[in-house]
Amino acid sequence: MPPAHALSTFTESYRHTLFQWRFRPKADSDSSREEKDTAIRFLEKNIRFSLNAVAQLFLHYEHKPLDTKCSAHLTEYIPISDVVGDPQREKEGDKALERRVRVGIRFIDDKRYPFQGLKGVLHVNPALSSYAEPKIKEENIGAPDPKLTAEMFLPVPDCDDEKDDSPRSRALPIAPRAFRFGQVVYEDVQSQISKDASHNWNVTQNVVQEVLNYVDGAENGKIGSAAGYRLLWEVQSDEGERADPSNWPRIGVLTIFTESRAKMDESGVSAYFDLVRPILELQKEMLLTIVGLRA
Repeated sequence: MPPAHALSTFTESYRHTLFQWRFRPKADSDSSREEKDTAIRFLEKNIRFSLNAVAQLFLHYEHKPLDTKCSAHLTEYIPISDVVGDPQREKEGDKALERRVRVGIRFIDDKRYPFQGLKGVLHVNPALSSYAEPKIKEENIGAPDPKLTAEMFLPVPDCDDEKDDSPRSRALPIAPRAFRFGQVVYEDVQSQISKDASHNWNVTQNVVQEVLNYVDGAENGKIGSAAGYRLLWEVQSDEGERADPSNWPRIGVLTIFTESRAKMDESGVSAYFDLVRPILELQKEMLLTIVGLRA
């Protein structure tokens, strides 16, 4: 368990996030574009503040070197039907999202056909990222992760034909695999996301090499440890009861990285995600509000 002062800091961060959520700028479908964009920026800042709290607590949880940096990203799931759109939207020229995805999509074999075999994408957005480090300056709390310099989109393949209990999947580490299986833990990324481990990735060798280059730090620095947690939206059944969790919509993934490897296991990370669940629920509320305001 983390020390008492870490839990106290996390509690204060949760209270601040909740306060900001309650007194957020009001905007709805009748608001002007400027009013909606102002509300979106406010919510993004509040999500970053809460991600900083999540990252800080992760550093203190279990056995991690406290001198390492920790990044936290809230990635939004976008169904491929929303990316490509329908013919009517295409006539209206509303193809901005599709163009962005075509430019920013990573870890696919053929850029000419980026959406082939995909169910959707995970949007890694710098505006929904943050980081923590020892003695972080107060003005940097809630700042975007400096390692994430541009948005990217991660492929979410159609895995409906895969067996749920099989580790072999077209879903790649880290966030896409968390989206597929619910939770992933990599105590030592360099050994667990490796050439030897890639036999469980049902993808081409070109994609394997791109993944290995990325985690080895070719772009944004080496990743030591990582954890991913799928975010679900709880819904009711037609009878007004709590629906089966297998029917809850999947809305994204919370991904956490540290620069150094860490001693942690599946049960410890599960306990950590249970501990931060109140702030995760707020993050989901804010993310879905942002999605609604973009329309």
